Amino acid sequence: MSDSQSQYRWPRFVLAAVLLGLVLAIFWVTLAARNVAAQRDSGPLPVSAPAR
Repeated sequence: MSDSQSQYRWPRFVLAAVLLGLVLAIFWVTLAARNVAAQRDSGPLPVSAPAR
């Protein structure tokens, strides 16, 4: 048996899926952080009731 034929292919797909998940998670967190920053910079929070 040659080494190239006996190697499994599924670890490559698992690695690709993990890397894709990592990239998508970083992208999602970046967008969420921008959204939070935009909401925070839009103005002060409305005061609905005085604090006791």
